[in-house]
Amino acid sequence: MAIKLEKQSGKRPIFYGWWIVLSAFISNFVNVGTSGYALTVMLLPMQDAFGVTRGIISLAPVARNLSSAFFAPLLGSHMDKPGRARLIMMGGAITGCLSLVLTGVSSSVWFFLLAYGVLGGLTMVSAGNMMGNVLLAKWFIKKRARATSLSAMGIALGGVVMVPITTLILGSVGWRWTWVILGISGLLILLPLAFFVVKTEPEQLGMKPDGETNETLSNKRSVSAQNEVQWTRAEAIRTPTFWILNVVTGMIIAIGGGVMLHLSAFLQDDGFSRGMASTAVTVFSLGSLCSYTFWGYLLDKVPSRVLIILAHTLLASGIAIMLYTNSTIAIQIGAFMYGWGFGASPITRVIWANYYGRRLQGSIQGIVMPFSLFATMSGPLIGGFLHDMTGDYVTAFNIFIGMGISASILALFAVPPNKKAFPYPESD
Repeated sequence: MAIKLEKQSGKRPIFYGWWIVLSAFISNFVNVGTSGYALTVMLLPMQDAFGVTRGIISLAPVARNLSSAFFAPLLGSHMDKPGRARLIMMGGAITGCLSLVLTGVSSSVWFFLLAYGVLGGLTMVSAGNMMGNVLLAKWFIKKRARATSLSAMGIALGGVVMVPITTLILGSVGWRWTWVILGISGLLILLPLAFFVVKTEPEQLGMKPDGETNETLSNKRSVSAQNEVQWTRAEAIRTPTFWILNVVTGMIIAIGGGVMLHLSAFLQDDGFSRGMASTAVTVFSLGSLCSYTFWGYLLDKVPSRVLIILAHTLLASGIAIMLYTNSTIAIQIGAFMYGWGFGASPITRVIWANYYGRRLQGSIQGIVMPFSLFATMSGPLIGGFLHDMTGDYVTAFNIFIGMGISASILALFAVPPNKKAFPYPESD
């Protein structure tokens, strides 16, 4: 049963796609807030409880991303089929709850890696970013940047809200019960959301992308489903731009994930309190939250590759300030800049649909996501194991700064592909 929107007082009803945006927003909030940001807060208590190094704990997001890389191609094509998205997301809500509850009752670090990693990876694909990316690419064309930016705000809000809440619960009941509480809360939110709201594409409800009508589609200047260029997966992977995008967008993810996981531990190692460290993570999240509207606005006016260059510059600058200053104010400024750059993540979602069309985004994302997941897991590994080897985060954070500079240069070559230059047979 989907939400029904009727006309009232002669006004057009709200386009159902905005409910899809809301569902993606909530899904991002729940998934990232109760897993990624929560692990940032609980890294040190769990390290002490299991008696292992930070490198070993950093294997958790690696295991999660390897699991996601396995499931993404399997589920991606199913997301393109009408009616499947709701069922897939409902399953993801259940596995997400199991993942966090089992993490809380883990008797060993290896059981934790299986629970948080394998089950959590399946959740990332079925009820996380990939699902939201596919749905928004299908429901929006002209307003895709705006819709994606709004949904991505859920990621940043997850940090703003869940970091202090997780810190509070952790101080009251310990890390084990904190995971259990987060898992059950996520299930209670995502399961009804998937059942009542999620629809695969506008055509499933007799609608068109962006809520357009036959009258608006008759305007030749309108970018619509009728004239948007569509690429198959086989065509897309033959373009150089496809692989350049994988690298430059992956670096945003690697830098963001690596610093986010270790930021609290980095600051506590430097002598700051847990409260101050949690505040810095919250400020980073607040920077991301404030920047989404900014990036979404520019996406409609500035070439995506230019915005990627700006984002990497902000990421590198923010990390450098946090690394080479010892002032509380300066660190918060650096965290905010880093968050502002990381807030450009909607670009990495919108650019695929803008460059390659919406129809087969599930199939294309099934190929893209393993590369994104490799980037996601490389960041925490760089931070964790280099810390174990050197005793601090200086080397790792300098690598992240270098990655940001390198990606800025490479992004210059991520030009939109021209399908006329790639006349391949339409096969997938």
